[in-house]
Amino acid sequence: MRSSAALQVTVRDFSVWRVAVLVLCTFAVAVLVAWGVMSMRAQEMWLQWLAFAAAIAAGGLGISLWRTVPVSLSFDGSTWSLCGADAGRTVAVSGEPRVCLDLDSWLLIQFVTTARARPVWLGLQRGAVGEPWHALRCALYLPRPSAGDDAEQEARGDPPGSDARTRR
Repeated sequence: MRSSAALQVTVRDFSVWRVAVLVLCTFAVAVLVAWGVMSMRAQEMWLQWLAFAAAIAAGGLGISLWRTVPVSLSFDGSTWSLCGADAGRTVAVSGEPRVCLDLDSWLLIQFVTTARARPVWLGLQRGAVGEPWHALRCALYLPRPSAGDDAEQEARGDPPGSDARTRR
């Protein structure tokens, strides 16, 4: 199994993420308000209240997704970690990133921590990451050895993470 070189990416610019959140939430609120207005003609008061509550929920979701903090995503060849990029946030959390949406120059990543905490969603864009973009994409798509593979390699005397095919 091939391993990837160590990598650290600090992301401070989330402009594409924020534009996407703004567009989607604006659209959702507009549709819900239109639904509420149309229900006024049908004399259905509960539809109006439902549309109003859903519009508030969509707005609240948009506000919660709008707020992003600078993060540092690092990979040491076998383990991923995520920490805040600001001076006050230095505690790194290990976990596994999952690519949920890949638009070539933009990635939506769900970072699932090993501590079973709430997953962190990261909207990464090529312009914000810069030069290590290709290395980041390669590391994200690199197949990970399973725990059983490491045990087999140790039983054969191979160091964990090595490729037995290269020995032959």
